[in-house]
Amino acid sequence: MNSSAAPKPSIRAAEGPQPTAVRGNNWRRAGAAPLNRFTPFLKASVVIPYYEAPEALALTLAALAGQTYPRGLFEVIAVDDGSKTPLRKPEGTGLDLKILRQERRGFGAARARNKGARAASGRFLVFLDCDMMPEAEWLAAHARWHHALSDVLTLGFRAHVEADGVDAAMVKDREGSLEELFSDRPAELPEWIEFHMARTNELTSTADDIFRVVTSGNLGVSKEFFEEAGGFDESFTQWGAEDTEFGYRAYTKGALLAPERAAFCWHQGTGASPSEAEARSLDLQRAKIAHLIAHNLFRRASPGRTFTVPQHVVTLESGETPAEEVFDAAVCILGDRMHDLAVLIEDRPDSPGWEWLRRQLGPDPRVRFGPPGAALDIFPASPFHITCPAGAAPVENMIYTLRSELGGDAAAVLVLEGGARVSISRSWALHRSRRSGRRPAELSAAVSLKAEKMVLDMRPWRPPLTAGRALRWLRSKMRRVWGRIWVQRWMVRRLYRALIGIRRPRHAWQVLQRAAAAVRGRVQAALRYALRRPPDSLAGYPLGAEIAVRGERSAAVLAASARVWRAPRWRRAAKRRIDLVLADRPEAAARAPTAGIPAAVLTESFPQIAVPAFDPQAVNPIGWVRTPKYGAGALGPIELLPAAVAAELSVDGSDWGTLRLLHHLEDCAAFHSGSFERAAALAALAARGVVVHLAGGKQDRRLEPLLGAELYGLMASPRIRGADPGERELISAALRRAALRGHSLRGRVRQIMAAACLEPPPLTRVSVLAPARRSALLPALVSAVGRQTYPRLELVLTLRGGEFGPEAEQAGEDLPCPVRVVRADGALPLGGALNLAARAARGVLITVMDARHLYGPEHIWDLVLAREYSRAELVIKETEFVYLVASDQTLRRSTGPGESYPAAASLEDGALLLSRRRLEKAGGWKRAEEGLEESLAHDVVSAGGRVYRTHGTGLALAAAGRGRPAPLDDGYLLQQAEEVRKGWDPAFCGLAPSAVPRLYGETAAASGTPAPAASGTPAPAAS
Repeated sequence: MNSSAAPKPSIRAAEGPQPTAVRGNNWRRAGAAPLNRFTPFLKASVVIPYYEAPEALALTLAALAGQTYPRGLFEVIAVDDGSKTPLRKPEGTGLDLKILRQERRGFGAARARNKGARAASGRFLVFLDCDMMPEAEWLAAHARWHHALSDVLTLGFRAHVEADGVDAAMVKDREGSLEELFSDRPAELPEWIEFHMARTNELTSTADDIFRVVTSGNLGVSKEFFEEAGGFDESFTQWGAEDTEFGYRAYTKGALLAPERAAFCWHQGTGASPSEAEARSLDLQRAKIAHLIAHNLFRRASPGRTFTVPQHVVTLESGETPAEEVFDAAVCILGDRMHDLAVLIEDRPDSPGWEWLRRQLGPDPRVRFGPPGAALDIFPASPFHITCPAGAAPVENMIYTLRSELGGDAAAVLVLEGGARVSISRSWALHRSRRSGRRPAELSAAVSLKAEKMVLDMRPWRPPLTAGRALRWLRSKMRRVWGRIWVQRWMVRRLYRALIGIRRPRHAWQVLQRAAAAVRGRVQAALRYALRRPPDSLAGYPLGAEIAVRGERSAAVLAASARVWRAPRWRRAAKRRIDLVLADRPEAAARAPTAGIPAAVLTESFPQIAVPAFDPQAVNPIGWVRTPKYGAGALGPIELLPAAVAAELSVDGSDWGTLRLLHHLEDCAAFHSGSFERAAALAALAARGVVVHLAGGKQDRRLEPLLGAELYGLMASPRIRGADPGERELISAALRRAALRGHSLRGRVRQIMAAACLEPPPLTRVSVLAPARRSALLPALVSAVGRQTYPRLELVLTLRGGEFGPEAEQAGEDLPCPVRVVRADGALPLGGALNLAARAARGVLITVMDARHLYGPEHIWDLVLAREYSRAELVIKETEFVYLVASDQTLRRSTGPGESYPAAASLEDGALLLSRRRLEKAGGWKRAEEGLEESLAHDVVSAGGRVYRTHGTGLALAAAGRGRPAPLDDGYLLQQAEEVRKGWDPAFCGLAPSAVPRLYGETAAASGTPAPAASGTPAPAAS
């Protein structure tokens, strides 16, 4: 398996590793040789930091002895970080092993790795922790990249496994792989790594935080680039974050991050997530790296704050500009809305007024003076570099606007009046361009052109007019005119033939008439195009597919979105990737330039996709009023309603202020110009929470295929007219839910893709965190999740305490969604247990379901929809409905208006939904047992987020009353009650009739009150 002599170098040996020149981080196109056809010839150095772990190191060295990489082409350097028992060189390993030692000065992993790198003789370095056992092809998997590229970081993977009972001889003398050796032991993968890998499409997306997956325990880098990047920061003297900071610097320097699944190691000991001590250390380290990692995920910039590494570096190209104008430009930039920046002024020490400029700006910590082109060397770790001519003094917030226009691209240019250019580039593209010789714009996944078309109000410095400048201006104008003539050459040819064909005045008059008609047609086309261009008020978010529309009806379906390709933009659309076409008729979809693209045809599909969709961020129930002020209203003249239908007033469909105060709205076909327009108007009203009743009887049946069976059935229900305020709210919640799911822009696009036989984009995965202290509660928790209608869920069961046996691992095996089981110490507070569960979750969104509440089947759908239309970072559904077990009463308490943005201090107990990223930014849950929702809301608001409160139907709390803290005491709850009903009333709460607060059977029995039964269902016995 091993060889003591190195093989003959291949032809590539003469070339050596080359700098990376791929677009973005598309490592799949980097050109590294496959592992099975890879011929090694470069020497490698494996650097292992060590501290007080001789048994773990022995297993690691035994695994290194079994590498397929030639034994003569790698060395192993172990660096002892001041162990009390100094590390001695073990005998019989067969490895080229060196032992180094350093003094113990805190956590010295960064210093140990740097010390080993300085002593290394290999062309590339592979850092390995002393408790990691690599598979046989581990080093070769790293090496194949470093033989091809000089500036690549190879990221290996790992699994955590208990190594008890395994010795070095078993590892060294094994017949198969380490995976086979540990096949009978449970292995744990670091799920946070897999989460980021999935989020970034294996690190190939345009996300600018892919460096977060860099870990130093299994990392490869060339020695030359390691020194260029500056190595590890030796000021890190406690656990955590030094590898993330190095990964950030390497990424900013233009390194290619290549995930290598074959470079796999087995970590000795479980614990894929940090321990509590490590988590505390990591919290402190985050405060340190906020100054070193210039990314919004790691720092919270505010006016007046400065950081060691600024996020934006603005180079003022002074040229021959007077010092006073340079000063004005620098002051304007320093006052920009994007305040996390530094200004570098190109130095001209011998120029008049320069000493005055230095005294004015030199003491400012955000201003530096340096030679031309030195910004990349002075600020190598700043992610954005901007160059601006000092003679063109910018208006306020130009840097903020440039950064917004750049988006996820690598470079953009803003052309000012007079031809001056302001450029913004990502640092990784500039560094990679310097090494590879390619332009930064060629290294981006998509080069931004929007900034080149944007003109700001600038005061450009204009040099004096000369004959040379006048000739260059005239030449550029002639080229532009000739280019336009060349594009329209067919028109020129027709005009030329018409002119040479003139023989009589009548012919000249005909030519003039045709020319006037052509000009009129061009003007009309330009006006139509200008009128059809989507205004700024249209929805600009992506819909999940690039769609081109052909035909007026198809254009009306998605008219609320600015992300749809409409005629006459086909020339631009043809240059982009179109996923599908929505056409009125089959022949329209088959015409160029959309021929051959999958198509959905309105005349051949189900009718609902022909109904115009609405933007839920503009049409939503925010501000909905629970108590109506008026009775029934009509959507048109009252005299057009059927004779048996009464209404108090006529309301315009755009008068949202009056519509929200109506008990319900009566509608008939006479109010609308057509069925499709009527269906679109009614769906938008339902999305706003307006209770709509169809007053046309059997004539309204034609709306069912347009609205959908669910929405039509709700609008045709006769119980709308006599509904009390509580029942009216339940009907409104069901209407808005059906409308938002079936008639929003993204919902309509999913229907269109299904009609075109394309796979719609998946819904966002929601991870349900379900903490439990007693095994008797597990079936009810699992059942509550199983009843949810949201199709993409993940259940994370958190077992608190030692009561749960092995059978608890199988609690959710019958669910159609993935189930993860996390065990937590019984002494850990609820907030700490939820943090453990959140780290194990893989969903983008996180919610919590516990044993105190009863949940309706649409509960999670309500939270997801509210997050979409409110654009809030945290969505709360407060517990308005409470069942008092001791007194056998169901009440509704006042928690504040629903469908609103409340103050964080006003929130009480309830359900919540937020993203994993927002939870991490807020610092997770507090390590407490009570008040978690309110404290989390405070942290979200403090981190710059917003909180939204949706309606409270479909959620109820069962409170025991005796021996409970004040927030759940019967007297306190009754004081808040708006309405109280005798017994358990699930319909009052918006729950199914079979819903029984069975989770509190034990508490009810202890208090002497039997658990209630609903709809003839007997109450369960006490656990």
